[in-house]
Amino acid sequence: MEMLFGFDEKKEEDLFVGTSGFSFPDWIGKVYPDGLSKGRMFDYYVKIWRFNALEVNFTYYSSPSKRTIISFLRRSPENFMFIFKAPKLITHDAWKKGEMEEVKKNIGDFLRILEPLKSGGKLGGILLQFPYSFKRSSANIDYLGAVSTDFKDGNVDIFIEFRNVSWAVKDTFD
Repeated sequence: MEMLFGFDEKKEEDLFVGTSGFSFPDWIGKVYPDGLSKGRMFDYYVKIWRFNALEVNFTYYSSPSKRTIISFLRRSPENFMFIFKAPKLITHDAWKKGEMEEVKKNIGDFLRILEPLKSGGKLGGILLQFPYSFKRSSANIDYLGAVSTDFKDGNVDIFIEFRNVSWAVKDTFD
């Protein structure tokens, strides 16, 4: 097989493609057929569209139930990865206060909820999406270091989305 976008045949299984969310009313009639219930959208997403990854966004606002996590685990195919958006308690609220013990607790609580997916090999990582007001500063770099350590202690990869251009400098990526 020819190289396509830098992936050879042996590496294609490492390519994960999905969307940011899957359950949107305006997708009915466009992405999903008319009349498809909300409860069947995820099954359609994985079986018909054959996506093998999903960014779960609602976790920014609220914690998923154990039932939801088990359902994701059970209903997703073997080679499927979930990326969960970190709760705003971690990316928006606590960093402003500088309460690192609270942050550590929130990270631990979040990772415990996601443990079934991690154990099942389907937790691809956590997205830390910071607000525009999270500017590049020594204090915020220290915050990222502490948060990164807490997630690494949980053996979970993190992905960071900066919304402030101040992070777009070479030192950020070194």
